[in-house]
Formats: sequence, C-alpha cells, structure tokens
Amino acid sequence: MDRAAPSKFPEPMQVSCPHARECPGCPLIDLDYPAQLAHKQARLRDALGAYPELATLELDAVEPAARVQGYRARAKLVAGPGALGLFARGTHRVVDTPHCRVLDPLVAQAVAVLRELLASGSPLDGVDVARAGEALLVTLIAPATAAERTLRELAQALRRALPAVASIALARRLPGSVQLLGTAHRMLHGPAELPVRPKTSGRRSGSSP
Repeated sequence: MDRAAPSKFPEPMQVSCPHARECPGCPLIDLDYPAQLAHKQARLRDALGAYPELATLELDAVEPAARVQGYRARAKLVAGPGALGLFARGTHRVVDTPHCRVLDPLVAQAVAVLRELLASGSPLDGVDVARAGEALLVTLIAPATAAERTLRELAQALRRALPAVASIALARRLPGSVQLLGTAHRMLHGPAELPVRPKTSGRRSGSSP
C-alpha cells in the first residue's frame, strides 16, 4: 500500500503554458501538480511490478519540488528560422518557446538574448545554456559549414548583451547526425568549467560543456 501523498505542494498547483499544445518539453503540464506526482508514482509502481522481487515494495510518496515554475537550470534547444525551442511532437519543425514557464529566470534571459541575436538568420543548429551559481555557460551548436568568424561575433555579442555569460563553448554538429550535441567542445571565451556551488567538505562540483 502506498503511503499518503504529501499535504503541501508548491504554488501554483497548475502551470499554464502557451506552448504546451505543440512543445513536448513538459508532457504532464496539463495536469495539476498533485496529479503529476500521482502519475509519476504510478509509473514507478508499474515499472517495479514487472519484477516479482520488487512488486511488493511499499512506495514512499513522491517528494514535491520546491518550485514548479522557473526551476530548470539547463536548456538544450534547437534553432530554426526565426525560432529557438524544441521540435514539435513527431516532427523536425522547431516550435519557438519564448514564454517557457519552467526555465530558470537567468537561463530564460540568456535564451531571450540569443533569440534576438539570431532573429535575422541563424548560423546555429542549437544552443545549450546552463546555470552555475550566478553565472552562465553557453554552448553554441553549429553545423560544419558555419563560418568561424560569424560564430565568434555571435559569442562577443552575447557577452556584451548579458554579462552573466561567463563561458562560451562551440560544438560542431556532425552532418546528418540525429544528436544535437556532437563533436568535442572548444572554448571561445572563459573557463572550461564553472563552479556550481561553493566547495563544501572538500568536494568540488562544476559545470562544463
């Protein structure tokens, strides 16, 4: 028998996103938050049920997150004509997501700046934006045909527009690759690793391309 679900949940209980119909990034966003947690617990129960040794385990309630909006500290997005977002379900058409509800505010700010810089024509296949403390690490994902000079100019423009961008890396996407991130990364600006949090107990944690 499952233990009772937690009585307190983050607010709001349901997130309304204008991109939800086409964007596949948050498949449970139409459910209110308690229903999302129940759905996740049911999936875990079904997965464990396939193994007799695990089927009788008592499941703890799914722990609610502290936030259900503005929490995602990393965004890997594809670029298309006048768009920066995710592929529409079942297609390779890029859905522009300027009003994404789940991106961390600093990550969302960087994505908005990139969207504006790419509005006149994108030399990129995509971007990867990660927050590390109060700084950002951005990876520009470009096809092999994109000119190095154009990419460096884009990196410089991004740095000028958003000082929180501490590091910028470049990754070349392999022709015909189904993966957005491809070749080894090369730094265009800043360190190759940013500290995620202050060192504690002698342990070091960092974010890299």
